[in-house]
Amino acid sequence: MLSRPLRLATIAALLAGACSGSTSNSDNSPRDLSITPKVGYASGNVDVVIEGTGFLRKVTVPQGGGEPTLDTRHRAWLEDRELVDVTWQSGTKLEAKVPQGLAVGKYDLIVENAIGNRGTVKDAYEVVDTPPFSATATVDHPSVNVGQTFILTVTIANNGDSELTNLALGRPALTSSDGGRASVGPDPSAPSTIAAHGGEVTAIWTYTANDAGNISIDVSPTGVDSGTGETVIAHLAAPVAVVINPPAALTSELSASTATPAAGQGVAMTLVLANPAGAAAADVTAVTPSTTPTDGMSCSAAAASTNAVPSATAPIRIAGGATETFTWTCTPTVAGQYTLSAVVTASDANSGTPLTTSVTGVGVTWGAALPGAPAAPSAVPGNGQVTLTWTAPSSNGAPITSYLVTASSSAGVTTANSTLTTFTFGGLENGRGYAFTVAAINSVGTGPASAPSATVTPTATQMQADMTATASGFPASAAAGTVVSWTATCTNAGPDTATNATCTVAGAAPASCTPAATLARGAAISCVVSYTVPATGSAAATVTAHSDTPDPTPANDTATATTSVMGVPGAPTNVVASATGVSGEARVSWSAPASDGGSPITGYTVAGGPGGNVTTSATSVTIAGLTPGTSYTFTVAATNAVGAGAGTASAPFTAL
Repeated sequence: MLSRPLRLATIAALLAGACSGSTSNSDNSPRDLSITPKVGYASGNVDVVIEGTGFLRKVTVPQGGGEPTLDTRHRAWLEDRELVDVTWQSGTKLEAKVPQGLAVGKYDLIVENAIGNRGTVKDAYEVVDTPPFSATATVDHPSVNVGQTFILTVTIANNGDSELTNLALGRPALTSSDGGRASVGPDPSAPSTIAAHGGEVTAIWTYTANDAGNISIDVSPTGVDSGTGETVIAHLAAPVAVVINPPAALTSELSASTATPAAGQGVAMTLVLANPAGAAAADVTAVTPSTTPTDGMSCSAAAASTNAVPSATAPIRIAGGATETFTWTCTPTVAGQYTLSAVVTASDANSGTPLTTSVTGVGVTWGAALPGAPAAPSAVPGNGQVTLTWTAPSSNGAPITSYLVTASSSAGVTTANSTLTTFTFGGLENGRGYAFTVAAINSVGTGPASAPSATVTPTATQMQADMTATASGFPASAAAGTVVSWTATCTNAGPDTATNATCTVAGAAPASCTPAATLARGAAISCVVSYTVPATGSAAATVTAHSDTPDPTPANDTATATTSVMGVPGAPTNVVASATGVSGEARVSWSAPASDGGSPITGYTVAGGPGGNVTTSATSVTIAGLTPGTSYTFTVAATNAVGAGAGTASAPFTAL
């Protein structure tokens, strides 16, 4: 708000000028105009400062009175093109922007002040062509792995007519829409000037790829055109794109056309190599078939799906997210068991790092027979199940891959499969007798069954759940009126699941925690309950754990929480006054009271001395200043947070 003297002076001066309404009145019109800078490029907005006099504000007095308003709005033009963001700074200074797109040439400056008067200056501002200051950028590796480095090279060219000064490279800006990230090393140094007519400067940044994804790098070097003093910016035609990959990582899956070839029959082997999606490409230079043992089986060369055999000079490339299939044929010449596999030689296409690829071999048997019969299995009954164990029989030239387990009872026959020599046969009927046989299986087929096991009968067992109650988080004592919150917990200690489990609290804090229809072994129900400590005595509550499942240890089904009210401590005991050997002194000692009242004792007060009460935290004190021959009785009282308790007096003591 304007001060009153300023308002009156401004109104008097400006209204007098405004009343004339004449744009030719030099006293009220902008004059002595200048604009800085005087030259600008057509390609962008240019911030300018306009100086002069007559940048008058307009004061309006509302009809009927009230506070006057002050209008500082000014306008400015270059010929017929109005400047933007014209801002009044003072009576001699305006700030504005010359909009981009003006044609090359000189322009008159026109300024209109807030009262509507105008001033003009001829050829005040010149628009010139933007010099060709450009930048190009490349990277040495458009695709890199996480952890690899790559180099960004930026070339800045000046094809204009003026030398470029104050060159600033700027720090490249990296963006990514999918989480790609790279860290850049120190900024390079560069000369501060670039010569006109084709001068160039090259700057190099080194990056380390941090996170996989697609990144874009942009950079905008700046400089000052020495001819005009304008700052110019070079923009890349498009950001530089770099793909950051996780390293290549080949996985393999090997299969054989048959596990039991006939005499002279070849085994067609198929190896599928896969490279994860998004990973760097992998270059496979060799897939070398292998056999164990090495004699008795011959294999052809492995070829890719294109029938090409990979080599160091002609690798097979597997892109990220792609697979490649290699095939070859192995023919047995000697009866026996063989493991067919392959060794893969490959490297990361980005880094050249060798790749380790594990190929799981495939078993092949030539000249094998059915496996032998296992011995009769042992059988141990349980609740609705029987656990079986047996010894593996002879494989007869082909590895045993699984076992056929058969359960026989008066209700019929049931079968199951196991890959181990132990098996729990579930789903059986309690109270019914079962006998079991086992037959081994290899690549040739299923061998003969074992002799039957002894007949066993599954039996139901009683479920048990050990529900245990605990109360935690309550203090042993507290001041009267204190609201104490604590936790009631009911835990199923097992061994089985508890059904319809509850956790209830009775006494000073009646409550019922949320029940559980089933409560697994080790699980618990809990809730927070509260009680208020009474003025006397104590607050107590009992937690009870229960479920419908039998509990083998009911003694731990309940737990109690008790908080006693705090009181003053009891009276000290064994208060004795004795001579110290010094005339006029007595040593008073005592024992702590049997009860601290539920709050730790903070000190003792000894009364009866000539100097008044004495306080101490110890259980003895020396009293001085006694009159020899005079009898004294000393009384000791204990103090806690609640207050002082009853005192205990010593026997009379006659000072020496």
